[in-house]
Amino acid sequence: MKNLAWGAALLVMIAAVLLTDATPVRKAESRHGPATSAQAVARGTGATQPGTSRGQRRSDPIAARVPILVVGDSLEVGTGPHLERALGEQVRVFARRGRPSAEGLRVLRRRLRESHGVVVFDLGSNDDRVGPAGLARSMRAARRLITPRRCMVVATLNPDRREPLNEVIRRIATRRHVVLFDWQRLTKRRPDLLSEDGIHAVPQGYAVRARKLIRTIHTCPVPRPASA
Repeated sequence: MKNLAWGAALLVMIAAVLLTDATPVRKAESRHGPATSAQAVARGTGATQPGTSRGQRRSDPIAARVPILVVGDSLEVGTGPHLERALGEQVRVFARRGRPSAEGLRVLRRRLRESHGVVVFDLGSNDDRVGPAGLARSMRAARRLITPRRCMVVATLNPDRREPLNEVIRRIATRRHVVLFDWQRLTKRRPDLLSEDGIHAVPQGYAVRARKLIRTIHTCPVPRPASA
């Protein structure tokens, strides 16, 4: 009898242990559903979670906040499509092959709107006939139209024989609200970006030119709001 009693007691104890271990465990959940270990780590350390970009935490660059007007010649014929893909509706490009700066100035007068915060005046390659004096007149007139409430971006030229024109462009870039995109300096480091004529870019060169030009645009000072 004693053996039966001890056996019954042992069975009761085993059953109690088994019931305790079988108690279900609830999964940790947040208001947004089950929390994965990666999300938990991100919350605990302040790391960026999947689907969010660290860039979203920073203020947008000027190119994402103001309309951009681009007036240019054949270099912008090649560069413009890359700008449009990168900047979308924020940019409008008006480019024509063989366009001299005087014609570009007339285009600027027609196309410039109050909303434009940045103007890229990408001209000069076709000013050999009028020379530095003619380019200087166009650049000064363009600057008077664009500044002081806007930023003007100008670009140096290739090849080296156009250095007198580049002197004009660099001089205008020292003025307030004017920023220089030194395309000539870039191509001296990367001659593979240029085609055989030493003026125009290869297809990949235009893509690089657009990226570097956008970086230059991002350095523009924030334009002042219009007076009431």
